[in-house]
Amino acid sequence: MAEQPDLPLGAMECDVDALLARLDDLDAVAPADAWPQTLADLFDILTDHYTRRRDHPEADARREAEEIVILLAHWLGGRPVYLPRDDSLRRALRDADIYRDFGRRSAAELAQAHRLTPMQIYHIIQRQRRLHQGRVQRELFPEE
Repeated sequence: MAEQPDLPLGAMECDVDALLARLDDLDAVAPADAWPQTLADLFDILTDHYTRRRDHPEADARREAEEIVILLAHWLGGRPVYLPRDDSLRRALRDADIYRDFGRRSAAELAQAHRLTPMQIYHIIQRQRRLHQGRVQRELFPEE
């Protein structure tokens, strides 16, 4: 399998123009006829979202959709990715928000804001801390 070309780090700070300029290099890694229909569908969904829900002109909506698809393709391209649906996704996003806000707000405040108990908040924080720690630090004795 060909190695992906190096692109700038920091997905949200990524220079999209630089990514666009390197598309020829990316096409050499994965030929145009190998791109999945899902990528085109994602582009259409994002364009529609920006046009209808955000009241962007068509050209701006297409440009923003293109930027997001390029970033996703760069960071997730070449590997199988599972995205949860509906409640699972909403719960995962809620838990990430709770973890992010935990240092700024008390467990009682977070529990009230998210209609949970303080004990549920503490369990969410514990799970999120393990997830975030696992990204940064390897386990000394991983379970097999």
